Amino acid sequence: RNLELLETMREKQKRGTLLWVLDKTKTAMGARTLRGYVEQPLIDAQEINRRLAAVEELTQKPMLREEIREYLNPVYDLERLVRISYQSANPRDMVSFASSLEMLPFIRQILKDFEAPVLKQIYEDMDPLEDVTDLIKRAITDEPPLAQKDGGIIREGYNADVDKYRHSRT
Repeated sequence: RNLELLETMREKQKRGTLLWVLDKTKTAMGARTLRGYVEQPLIDAQEINRRLAAVEELTQKPMLREEIREYLNPVYDLERLVRISYQSANPRDMVSFASSLEMLPFIRQILKDFEAPVLKQIYEDMDPLEDVTDLIKRAITDEPPLAQKDGGIIREGYNADVDKYRHSRT
């Protein structure tokens, strides 16, 4: 608390803290990760050095770093979109999920050019999920309603039965 890592002692604000100085993240997920790094710092020297090697390489390759940042700009908060796995996501969540997933192949392609072990591991572990993105893009309209009960979610031509019911209604 005295180090004012996350909030100032007097005003209880983020401004003026270590986190405030460090936080140049582009996404909510990145901000949460950085906060976690500040709250629970690494203590294993080998892991610290692995992370520092990745930071050093990102610093030495500013063009690639900025390119990754640009691809992260349109990414929605995927951790919050986890509602999809609980089957409580609305159609707009699905469209946001797909548009975020569309960035993965581009980010993965850039990561291929890095040598730091941490970044190589991210590259190898990253599944671009192109099949999932394609399915969502083919199945759901570009501007679906917020609520499922409003209908008009499934794209015309995706499913013959849905098309038949839609046409019989009109």
